Amino acid sequence: MQTAFAKYEGAGNDFILIDNREGGFTPRAELIAALCDRHFGIGADGLMTLARNAEIDCSMRYYNADGSEGEMCGNGARCFTLFAEHRGIAERMYKAYPEVFSTADGRECRIESRSTLVPRCILSMAAFNERLKELNPAIRTTRESSARYMPYMGNNKGLDAQRDRTLKTADSVRAARLIPDRLMKSLFSDPEFVKREVKKPRKLMEQLLLQAAIMQDVDYLGISLYDLFTGEEIYAAWEDENFRRYVMFGPSKRFGDPIIADAKPLLRNIVETAEEVIGGGKELAASLRFGHDVNVIPLLALLGVEGASARVSTPEEAAEVWQVHRVSPMAANVQFVFFRNPAGDVLVRILHNERDAELPVGGGPYYPWETLRDYCKSLYE
Repeated sequence: MQTAFAKYEGAGNDFILIDNREGGFTPRAELIAALCDRHFGIGADGLMTLARNAEIDCSMRYYNADGSEGEMCGNGARCFTLFAEHRGIAERMYKAYPEVFSTADGRECRIESRSTLVPRCILSMAAFNERLKELNPAIRTTRESSARYMPYMGNNKGLDAQRDRTLKTADSVRAARLIPDRLMKSLFSDPEFVKREVKKPRKLMEQLLLQAAIMQDVDYLGISLYDLFTGEEIYAAWEDENFRRYVMFGPSKRFGDPIIADAKPLLRNIVETAEEVIGGGKELAASLRFGHDVNVIPLLALLGVEGASARVSTPEEAAEVWQVHRVSPMAANVQFVFFRNPAGDVLVRILHNERDAELPVGGGPYYPWETLRDYCKSLYE
């Protein structure tokens, strides 16, 4: 019996990942040890399976290289999340638009995929395409990761040119927002010990907040580090991190113009590819791009997507109009879905994280292609 697997690397650790939602793989200790053997097997630091779960979307089971079942692996969890999310997006896309991925009656379904040169983006592309191929083996896919695509898929000139200034601004807000005095008094009875041993109280506060967030991923501990903090401190930490992402990567009033401009080559590529396919110059069912959130965020702002394009100045204002967990969660995505009626008219539905995106042009959520095309061209020409 053959079992499909993927090989991922996260921060120096490598893992075998298997989608076991259908239950075809039996994780025996001796089999896992043989698969993880670096001389006679695939070779890995561990193996993870994606399993069904009645209460949540999916669950992970982690096994050490010797075949024993483990509780949690941080680097493994990073790989698992990437693997599961992109397979899930591919599956939902396949089910939502069956005509796009159909090969019935001899129809050819050809998909082109391109990735930046960063390994995790390449792995995202692989996970997505492999799931599509599992759902319909007749789909033809091409996958490329090349430096020639970086000018539009990884254009960060505006972001990089002012990184020092945006980082300085974000750090100054953090210094004003994260006040560790109360926390240190609650943790340590001796102020001199804090001065002598802790040395950087704000850094400790940041690390404890980070660990509190990570600990939400496991339920067997029975404790929460959030109990160390007041509600006001937790909100201040979120507001600070939200503003950091907004001012460094988003459309802030002070720094946003060059960052938004970074997305112009990507939008141009999307429009020109669509024109070529619609005009009959290229036979494609789908054209996919895999990159980073620092390129998705400016694209949304350039398009003027509601909830992702507001231009404000302060952390308080940003918290009201731009929330990073909505704009750019893990596996953030933008989809242009094209529909053609029997008369030949083309309509386009734009999705942001698989929900309809509201643009400042009439006709949504199904926008006439000519209207949308002209609007997009006005943004980058």
